Amino acid sequence: MSVNPLVGTEAVARRVANFQARELLKIQNTPVSTVCLSSDGRRMAFCDTKWTRVYNMSLVKETKEEKERLKVEEICAIQTEFPDIRARSLCFSLDGAFLFTSDSDLVIRKWNLETNQVVSMAPGHSEPVFAISVSPDGRVLATGSSDTSIILWDATDLSKPPIRAICGNRVTEPNKHLGPFEGVLALEFSPDG
Repeated sequence: MSVNPLVGTEAVARRVANFQARELLKIQNTPVSTVCLSSDGRRMAFCDTKWTRVYNMSLVKETKEEKERLKVEEICAIQTEFPDIRARSLCFSLDGAFLFTSDSDLVIRKWNLETNQVVSMAPGHSEPVFAISVSPDGRVLATGSSDTSIILWDATDLSKPPIRAICGNRVTEPNKHLGPFEGVLALEFSPDG
């Protein structure tokens, strides 16, 4: 049997488009709210109403004649200490060893995926966090919230004070095209950080 761990954008696109990956999401008993792929395309995480689950993914070929198929195995299922708290957004560390979650209790958590334990956490936003991203060098974590703020954290230790906080302005009149929601729904670092 050969295992072909694909890397890069092509790998991510192939895995997301793969029928077996879609089937994996369908077997859950509750709706999936967020999906995240590691930068190397080898891990996938998603959260539903109770759990955040993390899977290893690889392309497997039993024989030379056989077509490659996606092998997916769960490596952990994490839940905060309170069952009514769930992740709203997810982001892997660059090496895929840690998972950052922004949870409904307004706390950002860094999970060690080997031990299934929180290694550091940070409260910081006054409203739910819907966007989370790691810088290209892996040293900075950015979080964006419906409170219109973006906070930059030391990704190695979230318990340290924020590196920087950028506060947006509240919209006084809702945008007729976007509706009444305001705040940060998505964010991403530029390739050079």
